[in-house]
Amino acid sequence: LLRRLRDEGFPYIALKPGTIDQIKQVLAIAREVPEMPVIIEIEDGHAGGHHSWEDLDSMLLATYDAIRAVDNVVLTVGGGIGKPERAADYITGRWALAYGTAAAPVDGVMVGTAAMTALEAKTNDDVKQLLVDTPGIDPHGANRGWVASGASEGGMTSGLSHLRADLYEIDNS
Repeated sequence: LLRRLRDEGFPYIALKPGTIDQIKQVLAIAREVPEMPVIIEIEDGHAGGHHSWEDLDSMLLATYDAIRAVDNVVLTVGGGIGKPERAADYITGRWALAYGTAAAPVDGVMVGTAAMTALEAKTNDDVKQLLVDTPGIDPHGANRGWVASGASEGGMTSGLSHLRADLYEIDNS
């Protein structure tokens, strides 16, 4: 499929794993098409919208060396990044120092919900304000910054999307 997409004009493919097993699957796919860039968008349970139940740093610590061993993989991360300082920690690799390892820089950082509130975003103004006004929860708090499935906390809830995938959304019940 990836070769067909490349032949039809797609210069790269992006895949978004949210578990260690899914990261390994993406790496296996990338090794099969070494001539095509594969963007791996690792996103964890702190992400807005679709999310996983695994922690970004834990996934990176378990797979970073394997990811960097595949030359055609571009490593991006996301999920609750939110602030420029935190994004810089991932770009520079400083995030890994807290775990007693060498710096482990990534190639890019995704900022979804935060970008939706930017002046340039086409998001409706009332939705932008609702996103800004939603307090959310502390990513380092007792529940590690996740809202349990079916629960509501910090103005957010976690349920299933129409794709039957875990989804954070603003609690508007």
